[in-house]
Amino acid sequence: MIIDLTVKVGDRVVNYSNLPATAEIADSSSNGDSVVVSDNRSAMNAEIFSYKQRSIDIINSMDQHKGIIAGCDAILNDLNPEYAQK
Repeated sequence: MIIDLTVKVGDRVVNYSNLPATAEIADSSSNGDSVVVSDNRSAMNAEIFSYKQRSIDIINSMDQHKGIIAGCDAILNDLNPEYAQK
C-alpha cells in the first residue's frame, strides 16, 4: 500500500507521492529532490545518525585508501612500463 502526501511548507505546497504506507521513514524524489519523510522522531534521528556515521567512517578510512592507491600504483608501475612513464 502506498500513500500520496501533501505538505504545506511556509507558503508552498509540496507533494510527495508513492510513499510506503506502513514505513516509519521513507525516501522521496517525486519533486526532483531527494527528501527523507518521517512521522517518527526516533526513526529520523536514527537515519541521521547512520548517515553521519557513514561519513565519519569514510573520513577515517582515507589513510587506508591512500595506501591502497599507492600500492596499486607501485604494482601497475612494475607490471606496465607504459603506466610507469605516465
